[in-house]
Amino acid sequence: MDTIRRLRLVFSGVLLGAATMIAASTNDLTKEQKEAIYNNIKAQLDSEEITLEQAQQMWLAQAIKQEKEEAK
Repeated sequence: MDTIRRLRLVFSGVLLGAATMIAASTNDLTKEQKEAIYNNIKAQLDSEEITLEQAQQMWLAQAIKQEKEEAK
């Protein structure tokens, strides 16, 4: 019984993740721009200047900032 609950949770998590990826794929950032943002944040994370949660927030903030700059 416990195994079935875990499988349901894992499956729902996978579906939620897939739906999020599909919905988020409509942004205008190029692959190079995404890699530059990622590498910058990863360097800070690797040097332990920031936590994982801060890195996730930075990724979102940088992506939004980049899109706003391109819109101008």
